[in-house]
Amino acid sequence: MANFFSVKVNEIHKQTHDSVSLSLDVGNENLNKFKFVPGQYITIRANINNEDCRRSYSICSSTNEILKVAVKKVYKGKMSTYINENL
Repeated sequence: MANFFSVKVNEIHKQTHDSVSLSLDVGNENLNKFKFVPGQYITIRANINNEDCRRSYSICSSTNEILKVAVKKVYKGKMSTYINENL
């Protein structure tokens, strides 16, 4: 079973007209749980219109940087549209 952690979105950068990158702060108490290598993925969960939505995104930062993911808006994609238009 997957474990989910609340994280803070530190920065949102518009990369193209239909994509953003998110810098995520996992908090000092969770740093040891978020050891990663580029190319691994994380699952992001959000409540969108009272529906539990989950999508996996590849990590696009190096191991010595803050955790970052890039999200391209997908036609009729609930999570990607939510991230690109509402965060």
